[in-house]
Amino acid sequence: MAHIEKMDKMKYRGIYGNERIKKREIFGNNFGLGDRDNIYTFKAAKDVKIAPNRTAKKAFNKLYREDKEFRSVANELGKAFEKSKDPYKNFNVGLVARGHDEKYTKNIDKFYSSLKKKGFSGVQDMNDKKYSGYRTKNPTIFFDHSKINVSGKKVLTDKQIKKDFRKAMPVALGQNAVHSGKFMGTAAAVTGLVGYAKHKENKDVRENDQDYNKKYGKKVRK
Repeated sequence: MAHIEKMDKMKYRGIYGNERIKKREIFGNNFGLGDRDNIYTFKAAKDVKIAPNRTAKKAFNKLYREDKEFRSVANELGKAFEKSKDPYKNFNVGLVARGHDEKYTKNIDKFYSSLKKKGFSGVQDMNDKKYSGYRTKNPTIFFDHSKINVSGKKVLTDKQIKKDFRKAMPVALGQNAVHSGKFMGTAAAVTGLVGYAKHKENKDVRENDQDYNKKYGKKVRK
């Protein structure tokens, strides 16, 4: 997740970092979570273009019309992550399911591939901008990592997570006073999908997540 604002960084380190700790307590290392997270600094190796929402939606609509399997997966994700009456927005929120099941990964990658062919390297993360509760300014899901190089790395310590959580959580709750349960929504939906797809039996996907976690510390999403 790409973020620029200082408070955005605190939210991810504190709130997301705390969420990862809780997931490890529940799931162990079943999903390639590892025993810690890292903070990576990335530098663009080439020009990086982010697909406008209108362009991303057109790519989604084309796949939805023409690809029966994609349409089925999009509908499935839409039901699990229903946040809007707009199917694309629900699908965008559902991009978090990538890596949790071969079927989801395959069809989400069709969407990414269609945008990559048009020269784009990422899309706006609607979940973190509007629905999840993070309310970050310009969160981005990068799918073309060939244009991004790692320029720095440091371990995200429990001390840092606790420090940033104390500062960021009151701000986040204040931004979402009417919908303070937003932080649980997507996590609950993912948990439901995990059960539906029988996650623990999907060894290949777990190994892929583990390799990615070792390389990047955590998903660049998303």
